[in-house]
Order: sequence, then C-alpha cells, then structure tokens
Amino acid sequence: MKKLLILPILLIWLLILSWCNNKQISEWDNITVSYDSFLQDGKIIEEWKEISFTVWMWQTFPIFDTIVVWMKEWETKKFTATAQEWYKIYHDNAKIQNISKTVFNKIWKEPKTWEIISLWDMKWLILETWPITNKVDFNEPETHEDVEFKIKILEIE
Repeated sequence: MKKLLILPILLIWLLILSWCNNKQISEWDNITVSYDSFLQDGKIIEEWKEISFTVWMWQTFPIFDTIVVWMKEWETKKFTATAQEWYKIYHDNAKIQNISKTVFNKIWKEPKTWEIISLWDMKWLILETWPITNKVDFNEPETHEDVEFKIKILEIE
C-alpha cells in the first residue's frame, strides 16, 4: 500500500519541479539573453552576444521586449526584424544629414520615407521628407536591411 502512495506523490513532485523550471517571461522581469544577428545574405553582424535587461523598459532593441514575452528559460527563437525596428542600434548619428530637395530634383527622384536610393556608388536611406529638405542616413548599407535574429533565454530573475 505504501508503494502505491509513493508513485503519485513522486509524479506530483516531478510535475511541480518541471513547472518551476519552465517559468515564462512576463513584463518587468529581469532577464539575460544571448543572441546572434545576421543579414539576409548570411553575413554575421554579432555572434552570441550576451545582454541583460528588464522587459518593457526598452533598454535594448525594442523588438526584443515584445519577442521575449512568454518565452521560457533556455528557449531559443528565430525572428526577422525590419530596418525600422532595429537600425538605430547600429548606425552612426553623424552620418545622418538634412539634404536639400534640389539634390533630389537633379536626379529626378521624389523620395519616400524608408526608401533606399542608390546614387554615386552609395546607398542612402530616406528617414524623413520635408518641404525643403530630406533627412538622409548615409550609414553602411547593412543598417538599411532586415536582420535575422536568434535569441536564447539564459536566465529569468
């Protein structure tokens, strides 16, 4: 009879342990993750960089805050982030300038926001269009592309 009681107790104990070890991330949790990021052509930007942050405090890539919610410790997830979602992390503010619309008139082009223009062996990203000038990003082309991320949850505090 005692042996029959031990088995259900042991199963319940294992169930509780497995539940505790699979805690899900929720808003305001402090977490540590590692991630790698690469371009569509496979070029690696960062390989398994480790960072810690508080979810929904917008301390890192904004898209990370939304992707990690409901993930579990040691879970890995792949996702694609558009240039609009991640580019500010990798660009140099000094390479963002306001360019007169007359420059664009000379190339017969009316740019649109988030459009990439190739000109003079350079790629420009149009950030904003105004009546007299356009705000243009002259950073490296990879800052204008979608990026693949793989993120792994290392610790949930």
